Amino acid sequence: VDDVGFFAKLLDELETRLCVDTNRVFAMGISNGGYMSHTLACKMADRIAAIGPVAGLLLQSPCSPSRPVPVMMINGTADSLSQYQFVGQGVTFWANKNQCTTEMQTFHNGDTTCVTKTGCAQGADVTLCTVTDGGHQWPGGDALPFLGKKTDAIIATEALWQFFLAHPRT
Repeated sequence: VDDVGFFAKLLDELETRLCVDTNRVFAMGISNGGYMSHTLACKMADRIAAIGPVAGLLLQSPCSPSRPVPVMMINGTADSLSQYQFVGQGVTFWANKNQCTTEMQTFHNGDTTCVTKTGCAQGADVTLCTVTDGGHQWPGGDALPFLGKKTDAIIATEALWQFFLAHPRT
């Protein structure tokens, strides 16, 4: 199975049939979709403007993006599937790869706090939103009770959309 090849061909087809702003192609998803968004940033940075993995970890190794890629990750500290203890590795990787120099809290509401690495090459910020005691859930979406606590303190869809609007491919 060549998932990256599939996405490349899908983008080729969409670009021939539709009016696609090639500087605003984003990848996001939850769980395996989050893992895939990391992989697409690693292997297709020339076509993916930014990524938004939710409850997904960076597992692609090696990861050699052709340019800095903005990343907004949303993870719960009690996620039993995408364990929070491994999230920091992805944040550190992207912040180092993007040559980020500063860090600041950019959001706090209830159980959710976002910290953003800024001063990055080509404006490729790296944000981690942490849901305290959060499970393997889409914040602001429908709760799946068997996957832990879900929060509405942040609406993942809206937060990711705002991040994407601010981070077109340059």
